[in-house]
Amino acid sequence: MLARVEALGRRPGAPKRAHLGYRELTLDREQRVAARAGRRLALSPKEFAVLECLLAAEGKPVSAEELLERVWDQATDPFTTT
Repeated sequence: MLARVEALGRRPGAPKRAHLGYRELTLDREQRVAARAGRRLALSPKEFAVLECLLAAEGKPVSAEELLERVWDQATDPFTTT
């Protein structure tokens, strides 16, 4: 529980940008649409959330722990290798 509270405290409080991108990959948070080279990607909600987390990191490494905290729910096994 303490680790979760500390992780929440590390999260930036700045407003999220509506559009994220890297090279030819774009993500629209409002429309929930991702595209590569102008072609829409068929992503599951979980895949979209993972991509959003990675693009929001702007090239910085994202740990498995951070992905678990931001994308998966509290019932997820933290020791999974998935």
